[in-house]
Amino acid sequence: MIPYRMNIESFKTPILIFVFIFMISVIHAQNEYDLLGKGARAAGMGYAFNAIADDATAISWNPAGMVQIKKPEIAFVNSLKATKYNHIFYSDNIYNPQYNIDYAGLIYPLKVKMRDLSFGVSFQNKTNSKSVYTTGNDTTLEFEDYSTKLTINSLSISGAYSITRFLGIGISYNQWFSLGNKSDGYEYHNTRNWIDKEEYPYDLNTVELAETFKYRASNITAGILLDFSTFHLPLRFALKYESKFVLKNDWNGSFRSDYLYKNNIDTIYLEKWDGIQKGHFPAILAMGISYRIGDYFTIACDFDMKPFKDRDYSWDYSYCKFRITTQTDTILCGSYNEIHHLTKSNSNLNQFRIGAEYIIHPKFALIPVRAGWKNNPTSIGDQVSPKQVFAHSLNFGTGVITKHISMDLAYERYVYNRDIIIMDNYYSEEKIFHFFILSLILSF
Repeated sequence: MIPYRMNIESFKTPILIFVFIFMISVIHAQNEYDLLGKGARAAGMGYAFNAIADDATAISWNPAGMVQIKKPEIAFVNSLKATKYNHIFYSDNIYNPQYNIDYAGLIYPLKVKMRDLSFGVSFQNKTNSKSVYTTGNDTTLEFEDYSTKLTINSLSISGAYSITRFLGIGISYNQWFSLGNKSDGYEYHNTRNWIDKEEYPYDLNTVELAETFKYRASNITAGILLDFSTFHLPLRFALKYESKFVLKNDWNGSFRSDYLYKNNIDTIYLEKWDGIQKGHFPAILAMGISYRIGDYFTIACDFDMKPFKDRDYSWDYSYCKFRITTQTDTILCGSYNEIHHLTKSNSNLNQFRIGAEYIIHPKFALIPVRAGWKNNPTSIGDQVSPKQVFAHSLNFGTGVITKHISMDLAYERYVYNRDIIIMDNYYSEEKIFHFFILSLILSF
């Protein structure tokens, strides 16, 4: 039997590499909260929609926009996410496209003394961390299979009132929660034919990881909408405020690595942990402006002030590590507390978005053509030089609009590049997302 100290050192490097890669990917996925509204129409315009917000997705954009809706409306929004990861560790990964329900909302308008009063309720996906990928297959020397179904969502109750024809106000209460709260993975390594038997003295190695999450928070959204069409000017201006909140996550998991030998003296390393994570999110101020040229062409711009600088993300958990051969030996138990900045570069995430829509108007329906762009300051950072990583999105969309039904489709290409350091080595990483968004809006 290999001495205990030699066992630990032999397995230290592959375990550290695995834990680093997996945890970094999970942490980054969980921290990329878009905090934007939903809808294929908005997506097609690069999400420059704060000052438009005139359909049943308005709750997710600017609740004041609900005063523009004159008949009851229901909205459903779905998305499909495809991922490509160009990275020395991820280049062989095969990612499965992930479907998600992004939004469902109902707005019911009333008239009170010639003023518009609207109420609404909605479900919204705030971040989509769904990812399922495999590498190799079970007949090869290497095989990996990982799955994360986590989404963080909110339920909102909203109200809006038109103080005058020029000014509308609105407010929403948002309760945050998570769905698909599990992440798990499996790896298989057959080392019988590997050359370096000093570093890898075992014959087979399997790795299993399982985690559960439970997110919760609450905050409010308040907005105003100024409609200058009252003064014969086709201009709208929006201002929206998202209150700060603490996003809490009850987190627990286990990590198991089995090492199998020809002499049947097998070794298992097991780690279990549980605790709480807290993200202290800042208040966000968003502004938007839209202008209509003629009857069929609209341009819009949004700017969001997201002061994430000096905002903290903390971990507080306990753990135990075990080694199992002929019996179970406890290696180490303890507790751990760590505080990080919400963004790796400790920067703000201010965002600019611009979009346009042109309506083709044949007799049978309205056919919109949309395009947009947005910058995406991410929460991750470039590890080689301490700077913020920016992603960029190009968006396109179209649809069919009739008297009672609007069906819209949008495509978004989201991409970023950065340099990273793993085990004192430098690597280049590129991540590309392809989003397809479909919306259905019914009015009665």
